[in-house]
Amino acid sequence: MLEDIRTASEARGPRRSAHLTGGVAEFLTVGNSLGPARFACGSSMMSFRGSTDLLGAMIEKVSGKDLESFLQERLFGPLRMADTSFDVAPENMARLAKVYRRDKTGKLVEAEAVSSSFPERGRGFPSGGGGMFSTAGDYARFAQMLLNGGALDGARILGRKTVEYMTMNHLGRANKPTHQFSESRGFGLGAEVMIDVTKSETLGSPGQFGWYGAATTHCQIDPRTEVIAIAVFQHFPMDEPNVFELFANGSYAALVD
Repeated sequence: MLEDIRTASEARGPRRSAHLTGGVAEFLTVGNSLGPARFACGSSMMSFRGSTDLLGAMIEKVSGKDLESFLQERLFGPLRMADTSFDVAPENMARLAKVYRRDKTGKLVEAEAVSSSFPERGRGFPSGGGGMFSTAGDYARFAQMLLNGGALDGARILGRKTVEYMTMNHLGRANKPTHQFSESRGFGLGAEVMIDVTKSETLGSPGQFGWYGAATTHCQIDPRTEVIAIAVFQHFPMDEPNVFELFANGSYAALVD
């Protein structure tokens, strides 16, 4: 497994934008200029990327702290996620994993970054929608906290009922109870949720939850089997050649009790 991952998840993590240098204030100004939302809340799964960016801005407004400080104080610090931040320290630049693609001959070559995410401090601003730098080990601690119902190693991050509510399908009131990428999974508050294994292309359990990253990264958390599965392939295009299905089926097939 690669030592470091650049979380380019349309899953979920802070991003430093190359285009909005004025921070959250500029982000909100630009968002307001776009007019009303396309859908009423609860009626459809709209852009998950933009909505999570907005949540990052709301955290700053409600807490009175910048998002970077808030997450360090409330999440990364208590979970001892020492390698997770919006930036990569100069002494850790050599550990930053590259992303690869195949050229016309099938050879693996370095690919361009998926979005305007910069490891150097001072470029862009932290947002809620994607591009946080982390490691597979740190991400596993975050996932284990969710599997445990909101706590890990004595640190309580979320209430048990909060995690349960987050990982329920919240598309029940929409025209379609599943999201646009799957007939077997709905969407909770920040993650997809398995609701019908019989319609899935992979093995799984009702209630398992997780999401994917653009650089072929993947995390699924299964409360029923008490298993976390994390894959960090660092490869473009996403899910080539069908590695998510192979990884999910292989990890479940390995369970013997």
